[in-house]
Amino acid sequence: MKEKYVKFFKKELVVLLILLIVVCFSFGVTYSNFIYNSDSYRAVEMFTSKLEYELDNKQFNVTPNNNLITIKVKSLNDVNSYYKVVYDNDNLDIRFFNNESNVIEANNYKTINLIVFNKSNKNEIVNIDIVGGFITNTYDDIKIQDNYYEVRENIEIGSLVTLDNKAYKLLNINSDGSYELITNSSKSITISGSLGYNSYIESINQIDNIDNSRIVSLEDIEKYTKNNLVEYTTSNYYSSAYYPLLWSVEKGAVINNQKNNVEYSRSSGNITGNYDYADSITAKNISFNNIEFINDKYKDIFLDSNYLLATRCQRTSTDSVYWGVLSIDDNTLKTNDLFDSKGNDYTVKGNSKIIVTISNKIEL
Repeated sequence: MKEKYVKFFKKELVVLLILLIVVCFSFGVTYSNFIYNSDSYRAVEMFTSKLEYELDNKQFNVTPNNNLITIKVKSLNDVNSYYKVVYDNDNLDIRFFNNESNVIEANNYKTINLIVFNKSNKNEIVNIDIVGGFITNTYDDIKIQDNYYEVRENIEIGSLVTLDNKAYKLLNINSDGSYELITNSSKSITISGSLGYNSYIESINQIDNIDNSRIVSLEDIEKYTKNNLVEYTTSNYYSSAYYPLLWSVEKGAVINNQKNNVEYSRSSGNITGNYDYADSITAKNISFNNIEFINDKYKDIFLDSNYLLATRCQRTSTDSVYWGVLSIDDNTLKTNDLFDSKGNDYTVKGNSKIIVTISNKIEL
């Protein structure tokens, strides 16, 4: 009888051991799956409460039509998290401007730009807030109060815009709420010689007869690059030379041993005339740096086609100075000669690329 009970308990013990092994294995798999499917910063997500944020400014006074406002947010949480931006005024249509994601890093700051279109004919007060859910929530799980509206749509640099049945890309939104749009290559340009050089800026900016428009210049591109794209190096001396009455980068030029302190912009100014003759001139050669944009979106905008820039330039060789205009060609900057210091003229052909400034009264 005693042996019978011993055998029974042994049998039951084996069963219990097997069950214990199964339970331990299942728990291990479950725990490993939890760790595997959780980001490193979310290991304690099951025990975390609601997220908190701090804004530098929550209330804004916006004028009629378009406004651009900026808010600076700080996460007061030890984990990366989703967030929503909300507002409390139904007279307004608010969208993000260049918002890459709705995630803010743990204990970090984030700058958020908002496009606020005020549909009323008077100034409006709007309260802006940041709402976070629980760490276990996705973006869509975050709840907002009934009296608030969520900012959802995001307008980005390079977004396509149609204006007067013409296609443009969004280049920038200015602080006053006006837009800068940029078109692809359009009408062709042909200019020749020193007269073309002197009147270039005035003539090309009338090419399409569009209000508040201009041809893209080097300065327009350099607004969005990490460095200056053009440098002048290695001075060269020439005797018995012709030079333009309007000389790009005039400041520092030496004509007949006299240093000229007048400086005209490479992309503006017009002096009627041909060129003059000098016993001697000293000029610097042009060199180009790599084009490194602050954002690849600008690379896509400015290097998507070949076109002439509204920017005059000079270059030198061992026996002559050449004056002309710059162009974007095969994703690089190039010079296009119009005439030289020996009196030779050249013809330049190319396409235009136009920037149009739109008032803040239009909602894109």
